[in-house]
Amino acid sequence: EESKKVLAYLEKRKMTKDMIKEFRVGLATKDFDDLYKHLLKKGHKQDLLVKSGLFSSKDVAGKGIYDKFRLRLMFPIFDRMGRVIAFGGRALEKDQVPKYLNSPETAINSKGKVLYGLSHAKQAIKEADKVVVVEGYFDVIALYQNDIKNIVASSGTALTPEQVKLISRFTKNIVSCFDTDSAGINATKRAYEVIQDAEMNMKTLKMTGDMKDPADFMVDRGKKGKDEFLGLIDNAENFLEFYMYLLNKKFEVKSLEGRRKFLEEILPLIKMMKSTIITR
Repeated sequence: EESKKVLAYLEKRKMTKDMIKEFRVGLATKDFDDLYKHLLKKGHKQDLLVKSGLFSSKDVAGKGIYDKFRLRLMFPIFDRMGRVIAFGGRALEKDQVPKYLNSPETAINSKGKVLYGLSHAKQAIKEADKVVVVEGYFDVIALYQNDIKNIVASSGTALTPEQVKLISRFTKNIVSCFDTDSAGINATKRAYEVIQDAEMNMKTLKMTGDMKDPADFMVDRGKKGKDEFLGLIDNAENFLEFYMYLLNKKFEVKSLEGRRKFLEEILPLIKMMKSTIITR
């Protein structure tokens, strides 16, 4: 019964069965220790299971172990070679917190060094000589499903130096496409700051209308979505131009005080630039 509800939800999000299989999307049931008991029966040792990050315990002695992910839509996290190293779980009920629960840091999973979807995208990134960085799992899958495959996700955080280094193996060109809320804009700004040391190029995609993220955009636009989104990628602006556009809307630049606030925001970013050449 739980799986039927999840499949109905994915259908509403326009995720095809092929994509469910391609990205191995699954379900964690609501049972308290279903996975733990299953893996013990398979012969896995308790200490290794605790280290996996898939379980929590009621006390520091490691007793009372129970499944960390319960009643969640599950997204396996792959390393760049396509091996599953962690999981992200989306809440399936309104009162569940947090909305997204991720595996903790483990011996094989370091969040700041992983980009969701890179194992699927690396060849397309090389061919396009650019990567589009989005926030979430649904964004990656929605675009990949529509044959836009040079896509990775930072999984809700700003890009880290380690992630940028990983990208640099495939391209020097980044197009950021984080959510249009204040958190997304701040993540874009931090990403720009990080790429300066790597001497990479970063443009920023402007979402049109009231669409907050690529997944919503693709659902809303339907068959037109692919061509329209490719157009947005082609017309992405240098980040500084994009940010100045936002600041112009934020401050009353016709006034002296507005211009002062504008300059306080933009000058530190201009000083960070490693090159006087801005790609267009």
